[in-house]
Amino acid sequence: MKPVITAFDHVLVGVADLEVGRANWERLGFTVCPRGRHIGWGTANYCLMFQNDYIELLGIVDPSQFTNNLDRFLEERGEGLLAGAYRSSDIDGDVAELRRRGLTVDGPKDLARIIEHPDGELRPRFRLMHFDPASRPGFLAFACQHLTPEMVWQAPWLEHANGARAITGFLAVTEDLEAAERAGVAWFGEEQVQRAADSLTMRSGELTLALVTPAAAASRYGERLPAGFVSGPLGFTVAVADLAGCRELLQSRGVDFEAEDSGLYLPADEANGVLLSFVE
Repeated sequence: MKPVITAFDHVLVGVADLEVGRANWERLGFTVCPRGRHIGWGTANYCLMFQNDYIELLGIVDPSQFTNNLDRFLEERGEGLLAGAYRSSDIDGDVAELRRRGLTVDGPKDLARIIEHPDGELRPRFRLMHFDPASRPGFLAFACQHLTPEMVWQAPWLEHANGARAITGFLAVTEDLEAAERAGVAWFGEEQVQRAADSLTMRSGELTLALVTPAAAASRYGERLPAGFVSGPLGFTVAVADLAGCRELLQSRGVDFEAEDSGLYLPADEANGVLLSFVE
């Protein structure tokens, strides 16, 4: 079975206060784009752009409008990793193929946002496809087709003080690896999915997606976990150009982390509830 989804687009981090969240990720060494507002919704965002993917900090700016359940997420989970988004170049074709494979998907739907650029507003447009919970591999996810990518990927936004250049790993916790495996095979193809006793690994382009059981998460990540966390998206890994330089920057800014040969590992309370890792 050939993969339908072959590229990763971005991660979404739900934050309680968008401006506080922006300042915190700047402290971690990221360049933050001008603020964006979703047209017709009560949410806004700041994006941290890399060459082929990005981090989206998502917050509520008008609770009287549609928030796409971000209010419920923050109330039940607190700040943290909300979802992963995959890239599509043909949403209509992907919807048809995934339905043919027995998955329940909603869409396509149109979305636009306003980027509050100092030289004048930009209005990037997207098409989205959402997955029914039973049709996604253990975590909230959707697919996104960029209709105006030149507005979102701009050269000044791609340079980061910490040397960040790409998202290379996504971590989630699920209680049902079997169901996650079935959805993963339908999404990515059998060759991209590997199952172990307490984990599941999938590949999407350059990204490795790791799903583990709650017991495995508690054993492996211990005190780095967010307080009260049980299951769902948990963290992601960012590749940097120079790990030593990234370490020096984090130290100079008083960021708490654990350093190992393989990378730098931040506790959840340093990254708005996200288990954030830096690797070279």
